[in-house]
Amino acid sequence: MNSDKFIEFWNRVYYAAYSIHYFISCYILDPIIMNVIVHPLYSFMNLFPAMKRRNERKGITPETIKKTTEEVYDNPSSGHLMYFVNGFFSLVQALPILLCISILEYYMGGSIRDWWFSNLALIIIVIWGLGLLLQYFFAWKNDRYLTYFAKFGKESRKKRVLWSIGLLIVFIVLLLATVYIFIEAEKRHGFWKN
Repeated sequence: MNSDKFIEFWNRVYYAAYSIHYFISCYILDPIIMNVIVHPLYSFMNLFPAMKRRNERKGITPETIKKTTEEVYDNPSSGHLMYFVNGFFSLVQALPILLCISILEYYMGGSIRDWWFSNLALIIIVIWGLGLLLQYFFAWKNDRYLTYFAKFGKESRKKRVLWSIGLLIVFIVLLLATVYIFIEAEKRHGFWKN
């Protein structure tokens, strides 16, 4: 696999992570926020004539509030949603490393475990730093990911959904495998009581 293909693959997975979070934001959180917070608060504010006149004068409606929120939150180039996407993507990147450490602990036992727990903060910083470094060079440098996001956004919905579901399945499998092997390693070497 050449570097351009790898960078495209990296950004495709990154876009799948963004798509998952965008779906959660738009179709799960937005209706809850709009119906539980925005509409009741807007209705309460309009009980006061001065506030109602102010809202009408400035053109503030629940729909304009939703549009502004989408512009601020969901925008891939500057939206707050990207913080959640980057956190999730960092975890996706860290899971293979954690899985390898769990496998080493299973076979090598206490020495890996002692090293792992005595250097836990350093290991977390190194894994996180490595993830940020990879993310910078493969996606963030020159806002490369925005070009790929535009490209992938034009693909069929079916393909985007399949990539998102695939990423979720890989994430869940890696997470379960890491936890399972870690627990088995702890049991095998007598650190975990049944």
